[in-house]
This record gives sequence, C-alpha cells and structure tokens, in this order.
Amino acid sequence: MGKRHHSRRMALQVLYAREYLDDPPQEIARRLVDSSEISRSYWNSFCSDLVARTIEGRDSLDIEIDAALEHWRIERLSKVDHVILRLALCEMRTFPDIPVRVTLNEYIELAKQFGTADSSAFVNGILDRLSKQFAEKDFDQRSGSAKEESGAPTPG
Repeated sequence: MGKRHHSRRMALQVLYAREYLDDPPQEIARRLVDSSEISRSYWNSFCSDLVARTIEGRDSLDIEIDAALEHWRIERLSKVDHVILRLALCEMRTFPDIPVRVTLNEYIELAKQFGTADSSAFVNGILDRLSKQFAEKDFDQRSGSAKEESGAPTPG
C-alpha cells in the first residue's frame, strides 16, 4: 500500500481520537507514532493538510453528509463511519489532484479495516451519493491527462 494510504489511515486515527480528546492533532499523531508501528513519515504534509481541512470544514461537511443520509440521522452514525465520511468528502472537495474514484476506493478500504461488517457497504452508498457532485472533476482530469499525453495544448 502506498504512502498516501497510510497517511489517510493515520488521519482517520488522529480524527477519531479527537472525537474523544481535545488535544492538537500534532500531539495525537506524535503519540500514535510513539506507541505503535506507525511510521513518522505518514504524518506528512498530505496527512496534516487533510486533518486540518477536515477540522476546519467539520460543520459544512456534516451538513452535506446529513443531507446524503436516507432514513438515517447523522447522530446515529458510528464515530468511525462518521470520521471516514468527513475525511472522504473533505478530500473530494479540497484535493483536486486526487481522482474521486481513488478517494472512494481508499475510504471504503478504511471502512473495511476499521468499521463494522456493514461499514464498507454503508460508507460506499453514502460516498456514492456525495461523489456525484465531483464527477466533473474526474472527467476534467481524464480529459486533461489525455490532452497532455497527446501534446495538445491545455486551456489555462
């Protein structure tokens, strides 16, 4: 698994811990590294940016997640599933260089690793609804890549 996968996993662990602690994310990350097999290299600029952006956007992320839930209330989400959904939505919103399908796959895998037996299917369904607004982002990236590879000028 790639470094970004491990960084996402660390971001999940840091934000999950913040659900119960008021400590700064850097302090939680340091303790995770000190107490386990987690490499310090996973607390990198991608991970720290993802954590910071998720914390900053928490309220708006929750509003959007709540709107995507059908016959369910956000308060009833497990903490792990809730943090996974926040991270995934934040990544789709604020990291334009990462294809949406990569984000979806990564967080569904994290739901399998950290959630319940039903978490990955549940997270998949909610992320599918949330990702519809970003379908254009993936299309633009594929079009841009094809233009760059063909030597055609890209708009800009």
